[in-house]
Amino acid sequence: MKIVSIHSSPSSNGNTATLVKRLSNELEKLGAEVELIDLAKENLLFCKGCMSCLRTGKCVIPDSLERIRNLMIEADGLILGSPTYAIAPNAIMKNFLDRIGIFNAYSAMFGTKYIIGVSTAGGVGAKSVAKQLTNLVLCPFRHGKVVGTLYAYVGMNHVNDLSGLDKKISKLALKMFTAIERKKLYPFQRFFLKLLHKLVVRRFFYKNLIRNKKSMQAVYNYMVENKLITT
Repeated sequence: MKIVSIHSSPSSNGNTATLVKRLSNELEKLGAEVELIDLAKENLLFCKGCMSCLRTGKCVIPDSLERIRNLMIEADGLILGSPTYAIAPNAIMKNFLDRIGIFNAYSAMFGTKYIIGVSTAGGVGAKSVAKQLTNLVLCPFRHGKVVGTLYAYVGMNHVNDLSGLDKKISKLALKMFTAIERKKLYPFQRFFLKLLHKLVVRRFFYKNLIRNKKSMQAVYNYMVENKLITT
């Protein structure tokens, strides 16, 4: 079992980084192989909006993205963690999601993954951000499995000073490990979102894909190969 844990804390000992590491450590204790990625230490430039990834399947920017994306593709489960800035993920995570997002939005390349969202905040927004991060696996043509979220409100303190988190972390790690091991399905999870995708959004995406097949060749090929659409 492979897990990729990614956090965007500006400090490697920051609150969100600490939660992601503690959750990752619990999964390792259970027997999972965990790859921890600190986005603040990676070379990740801004998206150019060139759309080359849709045509070729790869980003033209020579930085860390392809290595990270390949690790995510090989993983069974993903953990995404970002501190809450103005009730949203921080800029480091937003940039990463921009780079990952457009190809994944169509191809649902992470639509078979299990995911946990993690966030911390001084006062408000951590629950919302943690949930938002799990949307990476919820795409119109395929929906991954959201195992849960982990969030904490720390004020001006460090997350290690909060009581009661150890039990939550251990429980969530076991939940992910068991779900992956048993290939658990969540058929009614975010039911109305899935229904909206099936009845409305999927049709729009499909029409756009067929209309722009030449410029989106890599996406088209991926979706045909994975039987998400038929030729």
